[in-house]
Amino acid sequence: MRYAALAHPDAWKPAPGRPVPRTGGSEQAYADFVADIAKAAPKDAPVALADGQAIIAYDAMATAVHAIRQATPEGAPYPSKEDVGTQWPQVKGSLRVEGASGWICLDNYGNPYNKAVPIVELTQSGTQRFVQMAWPEGRPRRRRACRRRRAERYGTHLGQGSSSRAYSSRRCRHRSGDQSRQSVG
Repeated sequence: MRYAALAHPDAWKPAPGRPVPRTGGSEQAYADFVADIAKAAPKDAPVALADGQAIIAYDAMATAVHAIRQATPEGAPYPSKEDVGTQWPQVKGSLRVEGASGWICLDNYGNPYNKAVPIVELTQSGTQRFVQMAWPEGRPRRRRACRRRRAERYGTHLGQGSSSRAYSSRRCRHRSGDQSRQSVG
């Protein structure tokens, strides 16, 4: 039986015949997660990763920390909760979170959009085997589609909504292998 999982430890690892997708996540973000887990977990009780729960919990915390850091005024010890709440629609483009489960970009309502989803197979022995990555829109985000697709999808193109000006100057950062590219959306 195959199903869409929250996350899987093999999703961003290269394997024979299965290269890592060029966009949507990174091997480094997953490696950072593994290193952090290794520091925090007791040596005699390794953290189970196959069900994706630890990966998603880590990404949820990373997203919250990202919003808090973005909302904290320079020189202030912490932000107001209202300022943190205004950060959720800003988690996109160059301000996305490089999560262990893949990029985390949120829509204007705080929901992830076109999030990479691992397809997992339940084996006869009851273990989970990673099969492939899938995206709700059928493919990873294109390099130059950030601004246009989001504007069309959420009615924020010119003349509709106060955030149209933000999209016209937003920079979308994309990774391809070890290279970073920026394109004006």
